[in-house]
Amino acid sequence: MRIGRAGRAALAVTLAAGALAGCGSGDTDAKNAYVDEVNQAQNRFASTFEQLSGQITTTSTPGEDRRTLRGFETAIDKTAGELEAVTPPGEVKELHAELIDEMRGYGEAVGQFREAVGGELDEVTRAQATLATKTSQTSSEINRTIDRINQALRE
Repeated sequence: MRIGRAGRAALAVTLAAGALAGCGSGDTDAKNAYVDEVNQAQNRFASTFEQLSGQITTTSTPGEDRRTLRGFETAIDKTAGELEAVTPPGEVKELHAELIDEMRGYGEAVGQFREAVGGELDEVTRAQATLATKTSQTSSEINRTIDRINQALRE
């Protein structure tokens, strides 16, 4: 079975959901460098995500969709790796780790969905619903984490 509108919509979570703002008291240069690095990773992910999104269509085959979903997984893994390479300021170290975990968890959900594509209709439908739920959760988690990082950086 092909990925329908619900499946494509479920892939709409992105790290681009929120941007870090930076500044605040303390070591402003280090904080701004951190913000720049995270935002650069976010922008690269958003660009790749946009390119890949156009590859899943109503006419793409399950095999093509699986390859595209693998591309999403790769983009998520790459972004998480880029975030791991960033040295966060001490006051956001734990929150930064949460952000990475949230991205990796979403990558796992995309992988599970990829494995279901091309299977039986009920299996794909369940996988789409699961991915849609995970997408919503991840988007909320990422937004919340970014808000908390921004708050901590401004203090």
